[in-house]
Amino acid sequence: MSDEFWKLYKNVERWALSSEVNDLIRDDVKSLYEYVKSQVGSSIAETLFSRGLISGTLYDEIKDVERLLDNLDAIDLDMIKASLIRILEILEQAYFSAVRVSKD
Repeated sequence: MSDEFWKLYKNVERWALSSEVNDLIRDDVKSLYEYVKSQVGSSIAETLFSRGLISGTLYDEIKDVERLLDNLDAIDLDMIKASLIRILEILEQAYFSAVRVSKD
C-alpha cells in the first residue's frame, strides 16, 4: 500500500472532520485525485471498467466523482465539504481496485 496515497487521503479526511472551510480543501482533494489518476489512468472509471475491475454501479459513482473533481474550481466550498466523505470512499475504492490487480 502506498504511503503517498494514505498521506493525501488523511489530508482530505482532516477537512471532512473539521468545521473549517477554505480553499485549501480544493488543493488537498485535487492532490488525492491526481495521485489516484496517476496510478490508475486519466479516466479512472473507464480504465477500471474496461479491465473488468469494477461493477457498473461503481463505474457510475466514479464518473460522478470525476465530473465533480474535474470542475472543482467552479464548485462552492460548502458543497465540496459536504461531499468529502463520499469522494474519499469512491477514490479509495478506485485506488484499491487498481492496486489489488497490480499485486496479483
